Amino acid sequence: MFLETIAEQAAGRAMSLEQAAAYARQLQIYSEAPPQNEEKLSALTSREREVTALSAQGKSTARLRLNW
Repeated sequence: MFLETIAEQAAGRAMSLEQAAAYARQLQIYSEAPPQNEEKLSALTSREREVTALSAQGKSTARLRLNW
């Protein structure tokens, strides 16, 4: 798996901006957790759900602390 990750990173770095944009457009991005995870999410506290959502948006640990 480690070597696959390195190969994938190298492939990504070799892409032109246009290729990277085309690749990004075809990705499925979820703005919400898929429905099958609702049971798992309901077991979390409201703060844990908030942190999970912020983390999924790419917020840093420092940024998460500011939202406390």
